[in-house]
Amino acid sequence: MIIAHIRDTEDLILFVHTVELGSLSGAARDLCMSPAVVSYRIQRLENYLEFHLLNRTTKHCLLYTSDA
Repeated sequence: MIIAHIRDTEDLILFVHTVELGSLSGAARDLCMSPAVVSYRIQRLENYLEFHLLNRTTKHCLLYTSDA
């Protein structure tokens, strides 16, 4: 479905922006969204990809690295 692909692309852009800024709240502030919405959309992307993308702490988000 084209709508799903657009939403997935927007979630991917949101993910990249979050990584660049290093925080969910920073990305949320920049994009005029609540941190909860940013977190939900990144979690939705992780569920879609079936892979954790971010290690979340109370202060920062770091790219998830696999030990494999």
